[in-house]
Amino acid sequence: MNNELKTYEQAETDYMNGFKYKEIAEKYGVTINTVRSWKTGYKWNRKGQKSVHTKKEKVCIQNTTSFDEVEQVVEKHH
Repeated sequence: MNNELKTYEQAETDYMNGFKYKEIAEKYGVTINTVRSWKTGYKWNRKGQKSVHTKKEKVCIQNTTSFDEVEQVVEKHH
């Protein structure tokens, strides 16, 4: 049995050590898109890095403009 790490496994180690996609792609002779697909497919995740798939916090902005005020603006521009 071959104990050598697969390319994507070596690339994952580099990624975890802070290498950029471009640096990994150049090192292993692949495209940046290949490195991105490895990251997604093998679920690479640096410690302390938030997942791209986390839900964004909803921010509610209170609208203080009344319907009558909007109607007046619309009427002025027609």
